[in-house]
Amino acid sequence: MKPVPSNMQITPLQRRQYERIPFSANLEVKNLAAGWTCQGRSIDLSRSGIGFFAEQFMPVGTRVRIGIWIEGNGLKILTHVGATVTRAQAEGGGGIIGAQFDLAITPQGQPALCAMVDSRS
Repeated sequence: MKPVPSNMQITPLQRRQYERIPFSANLEVKNLAAGWTCQGRSIDLSRSGIGFFAEQFMPVGTRVRIGIWIEGNGLKILTHVGATVTRAQAEGGGGIIGAQFDLAITPQGQPALCAMVDSRS
């Protein structure tokens, strides 16, 4: 996946460094401060963050650990990433959440997740 070219005019609402792709996967989202875990479903993904629906609302600034279930070729892999909630909208008892990863995903650190992103971009 290629970064957004640096010579493009970008407005404050278009600050993403990496392109987001539609991505649907089951999630296990742990609120690190409160200690609880809830289920979720991803909406989109980039190398630097993820959009998802969570069964419980979490406000902007919440530190989370996201377990992402990746399925393919008869395999089911759970990979974890640390993130911070950057957008949050209450929805249906839970929330539509945007989270920025602590570190951008790389083939060395998150090979299965990176392969999914790269295969769809």
